Amino acid sequence: MLYEKDILSRIEYVGLLDQIIEASEQFGSTEHLIWGIVKKVEYLLQSDNTSEAMRLVYQAPQDEHGQFPTSIRIVRAMINRRMGNLHEAIEELRAVSCDLEAAGNVAELARVRLQLAYALHLDAQADASADVLRAALQGLLRTNIHPSMRPELEELSELLHFAALEPSLAPYLEPVMDSLAGVLGGAGSGTEGEQVRLQVHTLGRVSILKGGDPVTFQLKGTVPLLVYLALTPNRTRQEIQNDLYPDKEPDAASSYVRKSIQELREMLGHAAVLTEGPRNHSRYRLGPSLQIDLDLSRFEDAVGRYEMARALALYRGEFLPGSDESEWVLQKREAARLSLTFELHNQMAGFKERKEWRRVILLANQYLRVDPYEAEVHEMRVEAAKRVGTAAELGRYVAAMNSSIN
Repeated sequence: MLYEKDILSRIEYVGLLDQIIEASEQFGSTEHLIWGIVKKVEYLLQSDNTSEAMRLVYQAPQDEHGQFPTSIRIVRAMINRRMGNLHEAIEELRAVSCDLEAAGNVAELARVRLQLAYALHLDAQADASADVLRAALQGLLRTNIHPSMRPELEELSELLHFAALEPSLAPYLEPVMDSLAGVLGGAGSGTEGEQVRLQVHTLGRVSILKGGDPVTFQLKGTVPLLVYLALTPNRTRQEIQNDLYPDKEPDAASSYVRKSIQELREMLGHAAVLTEGPRNHSRYRLGPSLQIDLDLSRFEDAVGRYEMARALALYRGEFLPGSDESEWVLQKREAARLSLTFELHNQMAGFKERKEWRRVILLANQYLRVDPYEAEVHEMRVEAAKRVGTAAELGRYVAAMNSSIN
C-alpha cells in the first residue's frame, strides 16, 4: 500500500482514498469507486476495523442482478472470516472461485483459493483445505506474485506452514516459497482516554505496530521493557534493572530504565506506564489503555495446544534478537526454543513409530531450522529418507548430518 512505502502517511493515504471514493460517486465512475472501496477495506482490515469495513462494502454498486463485483465479494469474504463467520466466508469464496475459474483468471483464482484454503483450515476441514491449497499453490507457480499481496500472505503464514508439514503439499511449497521470498522479505502520542492497540513482534525480529503502522523507538531497551512489563507487571525499578540490565552499573541502569519509561509514555501516551506505591519503592505496570498483541504469547498458546503449523508460523527466530545482555531475555529465548523443539521431537517420534516416514522428514526439516546441530534429529531424518526418500534427498541429508558433526 502507498503509505507503507513512505510515499504517503497513514492519514494522507486514507484521505486520498476518501477523495477517490467521493469523486467517483460524483462523476459516476464505477470502476474507480470499486477500486477505492476495496483499497480502503483492505486498509481497515489491517487496522482490525471489521465493522467499518463491512459497512463500506455495502456502499459498493451492484449489477442489474443485485450482485456485487468480484473484488467486493472477495473482501466481504475476508471480513466474514476475520469476524469468525467461517460458513459465510467459505460459501462466498467457493462461488467466487467458480466464477474466476470459468473466466480463466489464473492469478486472482490462486489468491482466492489461498483465502478459501485458510478459511477451511480454520474451520477444521483439513482434507478440503489441503485439496484447495494444492490447487492454489499450483496456480501460484503459474503466475507472478505482486508485492501488493504481502500483507495477505503474511496473514496466511500459518497456512503455508501447514503445507510444509503435509507430504502431499510440501513438494509444491518450496518453489512457491522461493517466489514469495522477494515479497515477504523479511506514530503519534495517545491520550489517557483512548485505547491503543499494539502488535508486538519479538520472535526473530523486533517491531511494534500501532494501528497497522510501525512505531520507532530511539532507545534499544524500550521494546524489551514494554514486553517485560506486559509479561511481568507490578515490578519495582530495582527488579526491572536486575532482570534486564544485570551487568550495568546501578546508576546507569536506573537512568536507562527511567529514559525507556519516558519514551514509552511519549510515544504511546502518558498512561501507557503506570506507577503504584511509595516513591522510593514504586511498582510499574502497563496501563489499561494498552492492548498488547504479543507474538510470544500466541506462540506459547499454539505450542500448548499442539498446533505446530501455527507455532512454526509465529516462530521466526530467537526471542528479542540483539538483547543478549538480559538474563530474563535469555531465559525466555531458551524456553521458547526448547518448547518448540520438544514438541516437534515428540511428534516426530510418534510418526516414526507409526512408520509415517515422510512426515518424519518434514518435521525434521522444521526442527533443524531451529536447531541445526541436533544429532538425533539428523539421524532420524536420514533413517526416514532411506525408506521413502530419493537418492538426492538422502545424499543431501547425510551431507548435512556430517557437516553438523564437523
